[in-house]
Amino acid sequence: MTSLSNSKTLSGKDQLSSLPSPTWNIMGFYRQSIQLLKQNPKLLLLAIASIVLMGGSSFNSIGGGNFSPTHQKDTSDVQIEEQVNERTTLNTNDQINTSSSNKYDLEQSVINNESLSSSFQINELTPLSEDDSLNLSQDLDIDTSLLSPKIDLPEWFEGFIQRMPEYGEEVLSASRSVPKWIYFFFGFQILIMMVFGFVLLLALGAWVQGALIEGVNQADKIGHNQWRLADVTRIALKKLKPMIWVTFVPLIKVIIWMVGLIMVIGLLIGVGSSLIKSNPILGILPLVGIPVVIFFISKHLFKILYAQIFAMRLVVFQETKGEQAFDSAMTMVKNRGFLSKSFLLSLTHGILLGTIAPLVLTVPLIIAIAMYVKQYLPQFLEAQSDQLLELILNSFTPGWIVLLLSAIIITIVLQLGFSLITIVIKYVNWHWACKYFFVQNTALEKTQSSQSNQ
Repeated sequence: MTSLSNSKTLSGKDQLSSLPSPTWNIMGFYRQSIQLLKQNPKLLLLAIASIVLMGGSSFNSIGGGNFSPTHQKDTSDVQIEEQVNERTTLNTNDQINTSSSNKYDLEQSVINNESLSSSFQINELTPLSEDDSLNLSQDLDIDTSLLSPKIDLPEWFEGFIQRMPEYGEEVLSASRSVPKWIYFFFGFQILIMMVFGFVLLLALGAWVQGALIEGVNQADKIGHNQWRLADVTRIALKKLKPMIWVTFVPLIKVIIWMVGLIMVIGLLIGVGSSLIKSNPILGILPLVGIPVVIFFISKHLFKILYAQIFAMRLVVFQETKGEQAFDSAMTMVKNRGFLSKSFLLSLTHGILLGTIAPLVLTVPLIIAIAMYVKQYLPQFLEAQSDQLLELILNSFTPGWIVLLLSAIIITIVLQLGFSLITIVIKYVNWHWACKYFFVQNTALEKTQSSQSNQ
């Protein structure tokens, strides 16, 4: 613990610049971050706190699973079909006995009855109409519940549905008797609770970010999981007030600049649209200026965001106020190359950690869905619209349900575990970047100071 006590005497930039400065190598940052995480798994506990407080990312065969839907006929359908065929046969015999001896008429009668018989097949694509089904069920004494099943709802639920208008009238009549000031007081309470919840979440978020920054810093200096979480959380709590400032104020600035960007774009579009009718050349100029405005304002927004990242570390490592740390960080981010390097690092975070890796971790779920689609998609495409829902429901056999649920659970676990690792790697990567920037900025300040003295 002697190294920790000695490090506490260092302040701010000196805490980072006193350590060996890394060269700017983004892939090297990733390798060092993974190695640091392996040696300091306690950082994952801080990542869990970050997810909880801030919100923040090969199959075994299933024995006994039936992966094919059943296609057996219902016994009631078979009985109906037999009765219909029997009735059709009787009608055919009656028509043959009463027909004339003309061979053509007899053949025509047989053809008509064959078409009649085919029209009564239950499994044909053309279903019976509701009236035909009712008449047929009455003639053959068939239970109509087989043709049109009814869902029996609980009596209490049916009674509740029937009495809903009465309940609505009672609520309205009761609300009219409530004094007006009650509504104002209730709304004021909700507003107070929302403000309190926002402040609480802001404070918790600032605290956990400070703990992560200090935890990564101590893991870098002490290493091998020898640092204490109690020291990290205590330092983060001590820096809570300036961390809240650095967390909240730059966010407000970003929102103001974004609103200004939208207003400027709208103004340029309006001016260009009004001028283009009278003078097309003058009307095009405001429209051409839109990309230029977007570029410069976006560049300033990135400066604010990266200055916020640097300022958080200055707050944790220095005895400084949030506003002073942010101003120093804004000055530092304006140095040549600092903005572009920061943008490249955040871009790799978005591509590698935010897009490619999460997609790879969804492979179990993708495989399960692909297996399901491969087996049932041809049947879904060939089915009629009125049969599609029933076919889809029948396709979810116990085997498929177990497989899909297992794939979902595996994917969720992998995504959650990877999100913890991602949080730590991002913070460690920015730790290496800030070490590089702080050392470079100190060298630039010394050069400028020597030149001014000369």
